[in-house]
Amino acid sequence: MDIERQKSFIVQFIYWLMAAGIVYVLLKYGVPLLMPFVIGSLVAIILRPLTEWLARATRLNRKLMAILILLLFYATMGILLFLSAAKIVTLIRGFIVTIPNYYIVNIEPALQKLFFDLTLLLNNLDPSLQTTIQSLAGNAISSLANMVTSFSTSALNWLTSFAGAVPGFLINFIFAIVTSFFLSVDFPGIQSFLLRQIRPRQLLILRMIRDNALGTMGKYIKAYAMLMTLTFVELSIGLWLVGVHRPALVALGISIFDVLPVLGTGGILVPWVIIDLIIGNTRRAVKILILYAIVTTVRNTLEPKVVGQQIGLHPLITLLCMYIGTSLFGVVGLLGLPIAATILKNLNDNGTIKLFNR
Repeated sequence: MDIERQKSFIVQFIYWLMAAGIVYVLLKYGVPLLMPFVIGSLVAIILRPLTEWLARATRLNRKLMAILILLLFYATMGILLFLSAAKIVTLIRGFIVTIPNYYIVNIEPALQKLFFDLTLLLNNLDPSLQTTIQSLAGNAISSLANMVTSFSTSALNWLTSFAGAVPGFLINFIFAIVTSFFLSVDFPGIQSFLLRQIRPRQLLILRMIRDNALGTMGKYIKAYAMLMTLTFVELSIGLWLVGVHRPALVALGISIFDVLPVLGTGGILVPWVIIDLIIGNTRRAVKILILYAIVTTVRNTLEPKVVGQQIGLHPLITLLCMYIGTSLFGVVGLLGLPIAATILKNLNDNGTIKLFNR
């Protein structure tokens, strides 16, 4: 009997391992490859309720209404993206161009003063040691200047390569547009065909997955809105105590930036600390560093708990899913794997599937 159970366990383990491997390959390589079609399908599905409602309200042909809605949607998105991209590229280019001049005017004199003060403190040391320190200071300033210049050049090259990648992006964008048009125009027929290929029980499971995914996404948004609000309050108070001008406005900008999982508050506060140290504003640099440590500690401590409570997972499982998801799929995995785990848990709890004992 024990041998039979062991065999059954091994078979099930291999089955789920192969299923997980197939899902990983599809998500890792299949979805990015078909991303234009995925985006086009999502646009068509999202706009479908509006299309159906307007078609009924205006008594126009549904296909004609679908085409009009898509044309309006893509025209609006195209204008917004063009204006936003042009503004962002202009700001980044201006920032990159001004870095060398800012270094020469502000940072290099501050470094020279720092090393000069250090030399004065070491006047009682051996003259050869003073010479060594002065030589090191000169080399450090020269290396930093070269690094700043190299950064500006590399950044400009990146902008150039980004501009070169625009044609490929436009081709994918065109495929997404065409996909959404074909799907929107003949949505009922395509939907009916796909539903006929699915068995009733499988269709029931897919609908449950859809409903769970939508509900979990709403809870996910609520959880991160709570974390963002907490970060905003912490930063507002901290920056006000530090003496920053318009602390609430600055805190709002950093809080929005904090939504980005890879960068977070450190993407702004850490460079701020480094710049303050270089220009000699050590007191403020230390205060901002302490504020960053507090905000990061609170965020990392509460994030698994808050997200887990909202989506119904234990904080440890949430933390594990976030870590594995980030390792496998990056930012998408950070959000997607906890949602997938929640959906599987809900399906297991209501008896639709059997993964583990409740």
